[in-house]
Amino acid sequence: MNTYAELRQRMEEERRYRECREEEQRKEREDQERKEREVEEERERQRRREELRKKREEQEKQYWEK
Repeated sequence: MNTYAELRQRMEEERRYRECREEEQRKEREDQERKEREVEEERERQRRREELRKKREEQEKQYWEK
């Protein structure tokens, strides 16, 4: 037979477990979001580098055509 104190203790343990799990899930989401941002930022850097490379090639081509 469970006493009121045992029931309260179990409820408190379940609450702490739930809070810990929610905190872990929040951290996992934040990590995933950070990784996605980093990937997107790297794509943007690559896109800019490619644009600059093409622009530089075009300028060189125009220079040598003169």
